[in-house]
Amino acid sequence: MDFLKPQMGSSSRFGPRAARTLALLLLACVVIGLLLAPAWGWDRAGGGGGYSGGSYTSGGGDGGGGDGMGDLLFLLIWLCVEHPVIGIPLLIVVVIFMIVSGQKGRQAARGQVIHRGSLALTEQRRMAAVDRLRADDPTFDDARFCDRVAQAFHKIQAAWSAQDLTSVRAFISDGIYERFSLQGIEQREFGYRPRVENVVVRKMLLAQVSQDPFFDLVTVRIEASCVAYRVSLADGRYVSGSRTPEVFAEYWSFLRRRGVRTQETPGLIEGNCPNCGADIALNQHARCKSCDSLLRSGQFDWVLSEITQECEWVEAPPERIPGVERYRAERDPGFNVQHLEDLASVVFWRKAKADREGNVDALRKVAVPEFLAEYERALTAGEAGRAYWGDCAVGSVETRGVLAASPADNQPLDRVLVELRWSGSRFERLPNGPPQRTELKSAFHHLYVFVRRPGVKTDVSQSVSSSHCPLCGAPEMDLTTNACGFCGEVLNDGAHDWNLAQVLLSAGSDARELIHQAYQRGQGANAEPITAEAVGPAHAAAAADHSPHGTALLEWAITMALADHELDRRERAMIERVARYRHVPPPRVEALIETARRGELLAPEPASDEQARQWLTAMADISLADGSLHAAEMRLLTQVGERLNMSVYDVKSLIKQRQTELYRAARARLKHNGR
Repeated sequence: MDFLKPQMGSSSRFGPRAARTLALLLLACVVIGLLLAPAWGWDRAGGGGGYSGGSYTSGGGDGGGGDGMGDLLFLLIWLCVEHPVIGIPLLIVVVIFMIVSGQKGRQAARGQVIHRGSLALTEQRRMAAVDRLRADDPTFDDARFCDRVAQAFHKIQAAWSAQDLTSVRAFISDGIYERFSLQGIEQREFGYRPRVENVVVRKMLLAQVSQDPFFDLVTVRIEASCVAYRVSLADGRYVSGSRTPEVFAEYWSFLRRRGVRTQETPGLIEGNCPNCGADIALNQHARCKSCDSLLRSGQFDWVLSEITQECEWVEAPPERIPGVERYRAERDPGFNVQHLEDLASVVFWRKAKADREGNVDALRKVAVPEFLAEYERALTAGEAGRAYWGDCAVGSVETRGVLAASPADNQPLDRVLVELRWSGSRFERLPNGPPQRTELKSAFHHLYVFVRRPGVKTDVSQSVSSSHCPLCGAPEMDLTTNACGFCGEVLNDGAHDWNLAQVLLSAGSDARELIHQAYQRGQGANAEPITAEAVGPAHAAAAADHSPHGTALLEWAITMALADHELDRRERAMIERVARYRHVPPPRVEALIETARRGELLAPEPASDEQARQWLTAMADISLADGSLHAAEMRLLTQVGERLNMSVYDVKSLIKQRQTELYRAARARLKHNGR
């Protein structure tokens, strides 16, 4: 390589001694740069910042890069000594690159610590919760429990395909049963049935384990794949849907009465009465025909009480819901969220039936007379035809607060607030003709307000039997009357259970005011304050002031992008990226976009600058939870901040502060866990 040696008369101003000295100085800079870049090239856990069992490794281990780095350094030093005109500038470029990479590497490493710390916290809570379960039930085994959940999952998919729930009726709540039954009726009206094939459960995880005075509640995240499409009832021919396997994730919640112990013998999911062991055969009161046990009460075995889509899942322990603890202490010791949300599911699907049929008969047992009269007027307002939202899909059912009757507010009834997030397709029904599906899809967030007379107590044994008479336990067979067909008791006057009184847009001022009232009243002497340390900053803010959660980050993105009524290619790409990151399926994304185009995607607005900062902090925490902040999310947070009158500098400062705080907290948790 003589041609690389400096020649006489060359333009180099460095002598050999000076060149060597400078090379040594730059070599020191290289070493410093390497020390500043501990993760350059191999900092991604599992090839992308994921959690991989508590250690940082690349796809091929941490070897294989050292020799190449040594060769590079040797070449750079040789060039600096032998040909400084080429070597020194090249070395400077390499040093600058490595320092910049080192900064990015440190950020990535901090992000991975935050991600691992977040997972460690979840695991720590889960293990502590399982230990609490085992304190009452020493034989509880989470692996065996997940095996049973997988069996239930396969059975329900088969029952859904067959449009026959007989095989699963014993271990699903009335809310789940009503959901599948009314969807089946709608499907048959349109002449098709679903077909689910090649169902594979890929992964299961205990997502939440909580306890209240009466129930154990275990929620499992199920990641699965299947082929799902629709076929004609008449001849079995393909109608619509995908014929290729699709991966999805859902959160399935199971409840059981406190103190019940795991049995070695088969139970409800396997098709046997857990009390007497006989094959399950339910009578009209959902009791075992052999031993008369009320099987779906959770008194003997686990019962599926709720299914939540991954994009809407928020871990919210019942004791943290505004007003719940105070209401239990002062009004109703048996009050439980499981019953309320099961009832809300029943009411939602009956309202969907009323919308489809154009009359309120399906709601007569579950809604107060004032609501029925007003809703009947709305349903019969159009003479030339009407439109409704059908083929509904529910994302989540979540209790938002409890408000006891208050003479000061001129409210004679107790109230509870339940939010339902759902989507549907618009149908048009002309006189004397079948309904026609349109291309219009939409997404909704509604707050259902239920009322009940003060002094009424919850019957815990009927907690997931919401479509049965709360007095005699008989099934509600005839929905056209407001009285029980067996005992004759009027059911929609708030004297026995909660009845629907209002349906409000969640983002509307009336709904927000009710949620705020519930939070304020819930902070009484018998209520434990909601704190970031207890449930995490994002959930604390959400519980306190209806802070955005679930799909709210995506909804903000869509609202911002459509502020000028246009959605360009770059904005759509950002929305789709955030949607994938938040596990929101494409059909729901399109429904949200179409809702926003019509100006109907209402997002909550903060009441003060302080609240605005809390909301943005909650959103930043959600974005940072996996240890990295995507460019699309950063742009979104900046746009949200601008809308909240915060400068770009303020937003970036807030994010940097939260990242530092989350990093420190994550390190402390990992150190505590010995990681």
